[in-house]
Formats: sequence, C-alpha cells, structure tokens
Amino acid sequence: KVPHARNAYSGFGSAMHGALHHFFLHINETKDYSLEKLIFHFQENMKMYRSNFTLKEYDSFMTHGVRTLKALHAHKIKEWSQAQAFAVEAKLDNAEYKGIPIKGFIDKVEIFKDHVHVVDYKTGNPTRKKTKDKLKGPSEKDPIGGDYWRQIVFYKILMDSDKKENWNMISGEVDFIEPDTKTGAFTNSKYAVQQDDIDIVGNQILETLENIKAYNFDKTCGDEECMWCNFIKDN
Repeated sequence: KVPHARNAYSGFGSAMHGALHHFFLHINETKDYSLEKLIFHFQENMKMYRSNFTLKEYDSFMTHGVRTLKALHAHKIKEWSQAQAFAVEAKLDNAEYKGIPIKGFIDKVEIFKDHVHVVDYKTGNPTRKKTKDKLKGPSEKDPIGGDYWRQIVFYKILMDSDKKENWNMISGEVDFIEPDTKTGAFTNSKYAVQQDDIDIVGNQILETLENIKAYNFDKTCGDEECMWCNFIKDN
C-alpha cells in the first residue's frame, strides 16, 4: 500500500463523507431529515479526524463544513425526501463480468419502488479541467471515457450481476458536495447507462485482467504531478 500522510483535506473529505453516511442511516431509522442532525454527524466525524488538522485548520474546516452542509441540505432536501430508503457504503462482492469476479463499494443507493439511483460523492473543486474530463463519456480523443464516468458504468455492471438485493439501477450520478466558490452553485453529473457504455467498460475489465496475467504493471496515469505515479517511479 502506498504511504499517505494525514492532511487537512483528506480529513475534511472523510468527515464530509462520514456525515452523509450516518445522516442517511439516521433517516432510514427515523425519517428525520433535519439539518441539525446532518450538522451533528459532521461535527462528530470531524472529531474522529482531529489528528489530520492543526488547531487553526480544524476551526477553519469546521466552519467551512457547516456552511457547506447548510447549503447542500437546502439544495437537496426535496430530492432526498423522494426516495423510500437509502443504502450507504453498499458492498457488492458477488458479481462477475464474463467470468471475471468483480466487487465494489457504492457511497449511496437511493431506493425507489421499482428502481434504484446510485450516487458517488466527491469533495473538491468541480470546475477544474481535470475534474471535468473525468466526468466525460467516451470521445474520439478519449475513447475509454473519464474516470468518474467509468465508475458509474462499473456500478451498473456490478448491480446487474450481483442479485443479492436484486436492484434495478436505471441511473447514477457523481455529486460534488462543495459548491462552486465563485457562483455558489452545486455541480452533479447524472448518467443513464446504456449497453454501449457497458461494452466499453467491460472491455477494459477484460484488458486489465490480461495485463495482470502478463505482469504489465508499469503504466502510470500520465500526470507529471501525480504523487502516486511519482512514488512508483522513485521506488
């Protein structure tokens, strides 16, 4: 496992994800959608990651998180209240694609009467070009599609194969839980996964297996500033 130093940004991201995780579990049990409960879970999760922050950082990120969640709650509460229930950190480990075992975790599954909608949460700035590229589907320039798009398609492949819950996934989205710093608007990208999408990502699964069998592990992402790739090069 590549070593990773604790830092304020990773601690904040974990606290935000944890807050939403426990908030939706609370909704399942009580049908209480109150902002106060969401803020409570965020504050409790910030305490769990206290060692990631200096004293000044802790106060600053606490203030930022509360302000962000207030805006997110106001923006999303109507949408959240439409689902019958939620599954959080859903584990799908009884799946395969053309005989290849696959598994994964999903941040949130919104459960409706006859279908489900999958949500993957992201923190950070959604307006950066690199982030926008990750949201795009396949194109002539990038025939395999962006990372975040592939992630949603992969979830569809998982759900179609793993019949433990017998979920019918008709859509998915990448949801940025921090607003644009300039406009205050929230960004999300929704996808209705088609068979062509499944074929593209499925072929990547097959190619990845072949590369593993051939011990082809030397590829990097191409980003000169990527800390993981630079670690591999240096070690």
